[in-house]
Amino acid sequence: MNLDKSQTAAPNRSSFSWKRVLIFLLAFTPALFTGMLVWEKSVDIACWDTWENAPLLQKWHNGTLSWHDLYAPQIQHRIVIPRLIILTLSHLSGGDFRWENYFTFFLFFVSGLLTWRIMSKTLGRSLWVAALAFAANLLIFSPMLFQILFWGAAMWMAIPVPCLLAILNAFTPDSPAPSLPPTAKRPWLLFAAALLLAEMATHSFSHGLVFWPVILVYILLHPNLAPLKTRLLMGGIWIAVAAGTIVSYFSNFYNVAFHAYNLKPGDYALEGGISLNSAENIKKFVGFFLGFLGNPFARTPFEDHPLDSAEFFGIWVLGAFLVVAALTVFTKTGRRLWPQALPWLALSAYVIGVALSISKGRAHIGEHRSTTTRYLVISSFLPIATMALAFLHSREWVTWLRQNPANWAARLFPSHAVSIVATAMLAVFCTAQIPSWRYSLHLTEIWHRARWQSKGLTMFLPHFQLSRDEMNVLCKDYKYCLDAVNILRSQGLFKTRILESPDLSTFTKDKKTLPKDKANVLTAQFQEDGGLEISGHARFGTKHPSDLVLITQGDKVIGLMQPQTHQWLRIYGLDYEFSNLEDLTVPQLYPWKGIVKAPALPDGDLALQAWALNVRDNRVARLPALIKINKATKTISIETEGGKDKPQLKESPDSN
Repeated sequence: MNLDKSQTAAPNRSSFSWKRVLIFLLAFTPALFTGMLVWEKSVDIACWDTWENAPLLQKWHNGTLSWHDLYAPQIQHRIVIPRLIILTLSHLSGGDFRWENYFTFFLFFVSGLLTWRIMSKTLGRSLWVAALAFAANLLIFSPMLFQILFWGAAMWMAIPVPCLLAILNAFTPDSPAPSLPPTAKRPWLLFAAALLLAEMATHSFSHGLVFWPVILVYILLHPNLAPLKTRLLMGGIWIAVAAGTIVSYFSNFYNVAFHAYNLKPGDYALEGGISLNSAENIKKFVGFFLGFLGNPFARTPFEDHPLDSAEFFGIWVLGAFLVVAALTVFTKTGRRLWPQALPWLALSAYVIGVALSISKGRAHIGEHRSTTTRYLVISSFLPIATMALAFLHSREWVTWLRQNPANWAARLFPSHAVSIVATAMLAVFCTAQIPSWRYSLHLTEIWHRARWQSKGLTMFLPHFQLSRDEMNVLCKDYKYCLDAVNILRSQGLFKTRILESPDLSTFTKDKKTLPKDKANVLTAQFQEDGGLEISGHARFGTKHPSDLVLITQGDKVIGLMQPQTHQWLRIYGLDYEFSNLEDLTVPQLYPWKGIVKAPALPDGDLALQAWALNVRDNRVARLPALIKINKATKTISIETEGGKDKPQLKESPDSN
């Protein structure tokens, strides 16, 4: 398999080929894997910003929805398109939040298909291009994007990229040939489609604003779109539409979102951002920018914090792009490759433009925010574009070496040597994704379990007023979340079962008590306000902590204890023989903790039980402990089946 121009000719599209189908399936195996993951791990529950759709759905249901409701800024984003999508998905699914996850994966798949399509147009259809597409799909469909894939509110960020790729694909001819521009027959139709997609991207997420300068330059420099005079006219129209869009975008720019960093509803949405008037701020800005670009390669199970790695890889990613970009712009070979290289340069410019804008707007929060996994939906495309540009130049070099066998470079670097080096580099790149994918599956599982925990909290929401910390997996504020649940329920758009009364009668009780090595109550102590803090550990199986632990008096639930699962990876003693590391025990890996509020504790002697809740199976299993309390004397003991009573402290350690 050689990096040879002879392999770039497109095959006859009218003929069906099982070989082409197999190559496509192999190139998209990452998509198949991630699609199955989304199907398996999606949970029908909202998370934080997603609850803000409830008032919108209520207005739609009541027939009072206005353009202002659709156009109002959500933080710094005018999310008209996502709001319309949410209305449609909610109507079609009957309020199933998982449909938002499925639609997000659909956007990812469209991005993957369009990237493959642009590769086929600009690089050819060789096995090399299929291998390059596979490498690109490892980034596009990485489970490290779990926060976007499994969080409906983050779907907005995934919309601009396929819009951009659709424009680049439409403007890129199958066989760039200056003598016969393939797109000249329909340039205005393509231009109109580009305007529509740019408006859609802009009104999906603020990153879409970067479309306007990038596509303007792309239109003006595109040799195959239309004659120069036509392109200049298009550029003028594009500038006029962009100006109108941007002026309208920032007019009356007041945030309406409740979940909005440090902004409150009614605050001017552009408040904040970092000022570049000091060396320290410039350093933060540059660090954030490099961290954003290096984010796709920063996370493995072996990094204490990904920021340093992200900045390091950001330097290499940016440096590699600048090298291939310089070769494209400043060399004769690069100018000859201009029609094929231009889409990749535009894609790179978009990523860099978004990185600069996000760095300006978010660096003041902290450089560590540059490694937010949601940003991968954009930053992953700079290394993809860089690989495509490098492939173009490598293929030209191989062709030149074959045409000049007597040259010293040809004798020193035979053409097959380039193929060997390219194979090795692709193999290293793909292998390097293994730790990242493995770690991302761990993070995905943590997110998945947190959503089941939040679903369990929602079932009890009308009966327990939870604090901000207790609501962390679900929403920013208890009352806001409860109001949103009631709104959605009134419209028939909420499928999670809300308990009529907080008792165990609605759950299936396991006949067997959980064994002590899986679950137990470890401590119980009174707080200064009379509440009872209880802790322990509980799991149903490996990687399956209890979604909640219910403290009951009889069958009545009087307290909700939440998992406090640690973020460690499991360390087995056998793997660390002849070292000083100790095995992590079940109590260390699956702890839970919570407080039974004082008003929920009756006077007199009490006997409380603890039950592990499995929300998915709607079942509870009793922990092998009985908590005996004398509220008058503030004495507590924990009686474990098959064990002795454990006397507990009368007062909280903090009460002294």
